[in-house]
Amino acid sequence: MKVKELMERTGSKRFNQTKAWITDALTEAQMLIDENVVRSVTPIVEGKREYTLPENLIQLKSVKVTCSDKKWETIERLVHSEGIEDVT
Repeated sequence: MKVKELMERTGSKRFNQTKAWITDALTEAQMLIDENVVRSVTPIVEGKREYTLPENLIQLKSVKVTCSDKKWETIERLVHSEGIEDVT
């Protein structure tokens, strides 16, 4: 189905708005489906708090680190980083 056909069916006269709705819907559908999942490994540098994420990243599923006993441990998500003090 073309955008023009979709606009006719919905009665919309704004091309850019319709295109934005389609893009948002596709992005949301991609977030709900675990397809095209990429696993990435980044070495942790002592003293570095922020790391660059890929530009095409849609959703970060989890962050895990290896401990001294070679087991993976999940890092819990921090919603607000304000007010967190370095305890080291």
